[in-house]
Amino acid sequence: MKKQLIALIITVGSFSALAQNAELKEKKSTLNPDAVLIYHVSSNQIKNGPFYIKKPNNDQVLLKGAYTDNKRCGNWYFYDDKGQLETCYSYQQDKLAFIDSTLLSKIAINIPGQTDEVAANSTIPVLLSPMNLFLAQITKELQIPQEHFQDGKPLPIDVISEIDETGAPKYSVSYKYQDKAIKHDVKLKNSNTFNIEWIPASYNKKPIKSQLVVSTAIQSPSDSEDGHQRFKWGY
Repeated sequence: MKKQLIALIITVGSFSALAQNAELKEKKSTLNPDAVLIYHVSSNQIKNGPFYIKKPNNDQVLLKGAYTDNKRCGNWYFYDDKGQLETCYSYQQDKLAFIDSTLLSKIAINIPGQTDEVAANSTIPVLLSPMNLFLAQITKELQIPQEHFQDGKPLPIDVISEIDETGAPKYSVSYKYQDKAIKHDVKLKNSNTFNIEWIPASYNKKPIKSQLVVSTAIQSPSDSEDGHQRFKWGY
C-alpha cells in the first residue's frame, strides 16, 4: 500500500509538472539587432521556465537560465559570441560558479575608499549578462559627436560601471578628444523582460562599493552598415 501511495504521488507530481509546462506561453523580444530574448510566461503573465538570449542570425545562445514565479533560479550561463562560456552564476547557492580567465584579463576592478587589505581580499562585482550584450546596451544609449571620430578609426573608450553595496549600477564612458578627457554618463532603460543586473563586491561576506572598467572601442555610425554605433570588444 505504501509503495502504491508513493507511486501515485510521483505520478500526480509528474502530470502536474507537465501541465504547468504545457500552460507556459513562449514570448520573444528583440533587445538589439544582434540579440533576441526568448522567455516563457504562465497564464497570469508571470515568468516561468526557460529563459534564453540568442543571436538571430544563427541561433547562437548568449544567455541560458530559468525563472520560477518571476524569480531567477538555478544556474545561469553567459556566453560570448563564439559560444564560449564567460560566467556561470548559481542562484541556488548565491555565488559565482565560474568565470573565464580570458574575460578576467580584459577587465579592471577597483575597490575605492578601502584599505589595501580589503581591496586584495574582496570578491569582484559580478555582471549578470554576457559582456558583448552589456556593451551593446551601453553603446545603444550612448551619443558621441561625429567629429570625435577621426579618420574613420574606432574610438578607444573606457566603459565604467560603479556598483554600490546593493548592486545598483551607475554607468559612464570616458575617452580623449584633442587631448581633453571626455566623460558621458549613460543610463540604461528599465525593461519588464530583461535588465542588466549585478552582484556587488564583498569583503568578509559584507557588500562593498566597487568599480569595473572595460577598455574597448566604438565605431562611428557613419562607418557601420546600419548607421548605429558599434563597439569593438577586446580592441
